Amino acid sequence: MSSDYFIVPTSPDYFCLQAIGSLEKTVLKWHEEINHFIKGNDFSMSNFPIKNHPKFLGAIQQRYRPRYEKPAKSFQLWIDRIRDTINGQFVPSLGNIDCLVSNEKMKDIFTGTGLQPYDLAHIS
Repeated sequence: MSSDYFIVPTSPDYFCLQAIGSLEKTVLKWHEEINHFIKGNDFSMSNFPIKNHPKFLGAIQQRYRPRYEKPAKSFQLWIDRIRDTINGQFVPSLGNIDCLVSNEKMKDIFTGTGLQPYDLAHIS
């Protein structure tokens, strides 16, 4: 929580898909605990050097077997599921606690790359 930004490395498999949900719960819990500490201790964040509000930049899809310079079909299936979970569940939750780089900013950055917001790279 003391980072300014964070990236989530993923591998195209069932366990990584499950880990996205676990990470979501953990980040939300950390955020809640920090806010509880701040309120319960009349703590001022204005002169504290750590923001405790990291912004999610996106995920890196990695460790897959390529076929014709793209992920093999079985790997692409998991990549799509993980991407859908990140965009449909993880991103909205982080948006609710202001731990997200805006979708508009991400679209501007990725214009012309073939990548989608929060989908930073594909590394076989």
